[in-house]
Amino acid sequence: MVKKIRKNSFLWHYGPGSLIYIDGVSLMPLALDHWVERPFPRKRPMVNDTNIINIVKNMIQSDLSPNIFLISEPKDDDKDRKLDRKKNRIPARMFPTYLECQSCRTVKKIKNFAKINNPKRPFAYKCSNIDCKGKSKLKPVRWVKICERGHIDDFPFFKVAHDFNQEIMRKCDNISLKLVILPGDASGAAYKVVCEDHEELAKVFSSAESTTAKFPQLKKCSGQYKEYLNFPSIKPRVSDSMVFENDLLKCNKESRVILRGKGNIYYSRVINSITIPTRLIDPAILSELKHPSTKDMKIILRKFNRKPDEDDLEELEEDYGEIFDKYDTNVFEAYKLFLDLINKSADTIPSLRRLEFQTLEYPDEYTQSIIFQASAVNIDNKPISKYFEKIVQVHRLKETRVLLSYSRVHPFGKENKNEVFISSTNQNLFAAIEGFGEGIFFKLNSERLLMWANNETIKNRLSGLINLISEYTYRNDMFEDHKSEEIVLLHTLSHALINQIALNSGYSSASIRERLYFFKENGVSIAGILIYTSGSGSGSLGGLVEQGKLQNIQNIMDDMIDTISWCSHDPACIDPPIDESEKIRIDFQTGVLSACHSCLLLGETSCELWNQILDRVTLIGSEVDDNLKGVGFLK
Repeated sequence: MVKKIRKNSFLWHYGPGSLIYIDGVSLMPLALDHWVERPFPRKRPMVNDTNIINIVKNMIQSDLSPNIFLISEPKDDDKDRKLDRKKNRIPARMFPTYLECQSCRTVKKIKNFAKINNPKRPFAYKCSNIDCKGKSKLKPVRWVKICERGHIDDFPFFKVAHDFNQEIMRKCDNISLKLVILPGDASGAAYKVVCEDHEELAKVFSSAESTTAKFPQLKKCSGQYKEYLNFPSIKPRVSDSMVFENDLLKCNKESRVILRGKGNIYYSRVINSITIPTRLIDPAILSELKHPSTKDMKIILRKFNRKPDEDDLEELEEDYGEIFDKYDTNVFEAYKLFLDLINKSADTIPSLRRLEFQTLEYPDEYTQSIIFQASAVNIDNKPISKYFEKIVQVHRLKETRVLLSYSRVHPFGKENKNEVFISSTNQNLFAAIEGFGEGIFFKLNSERLLMWANNETIKNRLSGLINLISEYTYRNDMFEDHKSEEIVLLHTLSHALINQIALNSGYSSASIRERLYFFKENGVSIAGILIYTSGSGSGSLGGLVEQGKLQNIQNIMDDMIDTISWCSHDPACIDPPIDESEKIRIDFQTGVLSACHSCLLLGETSCELWNQILDRVTLIGSEVDDNLKGVGFLK
């Protein structure tokens, strides 16, 4: 059985611990320990981006550097195709381990069905019931159990059929059960699991969620990892402390029964970075560093793994006195700048975003190469400069995405801090993809942003939404300051730009991504947006970066303001109903104010914040409410 999966799909939807439905078979990819050859690595390209390696190492809290290998695709060359297919095969096993006959409704463990001897169908089984004659299709059962710690287990059909009666279950040797489908109510069909020897014990339940009311024992989590993910004789690693007894986890989280295809069965946690090129060093600095005393100075300055400040200078004078006096001042200043240039690295996502922002803001100070090419657009004294301080055309960029972990029930965040890393503790294996692309970088006008953020009307409107920002940004720890009105504006503007650029450039909005930058320096908010596209090939064809030209950007901004000033769902979108118990209506399920699919929402591949934290009023104000007229950033 061969099923091709795109690399992006693997990272977001089909990683270890997920469920893949292929030709009537439900499969779960195994932990990454089973993906690689022994010894590791062999003929596998590895990620060499120092920043992303440091961030992953910091996140997993390991003393060992992680091994992040690149997921590759089979080559087109006939000579290498067979080897590549074997190397890129995703090891998986069948889950759930119960199958259901579509004809006679028999439910049994996979091992109790007869296997079909067909090399091309390794997961094919048949029902041995006389009436089925081996021709009926077997399908995986529709329910599984999961908990917030990432555990997953089979729905206990045998126990449910016997009403969890331990004494009867010990005596019953009937391995064949029946799933009886009964007429239901408006909520759907009703079911019961029947053991033919103990039919009187069967109970009717109307849906997967209602089974816990009928069978409270289902709430107990079995703590299953090892059996299904097939970790090789070790305990799997999770993000918080747990207790193991006899190699099984004692889990105190409540288990829940869900449909096998439900979305909350698997939430991947993917982190990404834009590769930062080497910064150019002024030849004058290199000349100064050739001073005879430079070697001694390096020994003294080794304690500072950063650019020394004035306090450091005083400390050096106190500690080294006479030695320090003989150093040439120019050499010291050159070495301070040299340290600043060569020691720039990140070990957290906010620090990485600062480095990326600096690179995009001043592209001329960095080496132009195959991984990074950019040029600033001259917008001085142009109408667009009242919105943006800088616009940069990024002709070439390289993005690395790493699958770090997954969670169940809720995405990783304040509601659910439990994540399961996708490999065991012995190898620190992680999977990644690299892509090349292009983009446009916008730095917002700081003065205009400050004036907008200090508006009391804006603060009052966004007060409820601000409390949600830390929840959604916490998942990827994107910003240093999570509770700022500017983040709502930044994210809303990003969506509006993507929608308009997609219309003007011909790209699908689903193929364009956003990357948000926000931090504060000396109390001043610094904000930027990178609108970009990247793919697994050699890159895109320049259609997006072409939109970064001055005239095109001006047209995009004019069209965008006209577009978002009206929505087909207005006035319900721009002025939603107000709940008197709250100062303003906030949809806590979607985390937005004035935004809908007709005006701002994007596909999940494009948005960093899951279509949360959006408000169209922050851009254009509202003509419906007199208090909100003229408060928009673009007005």
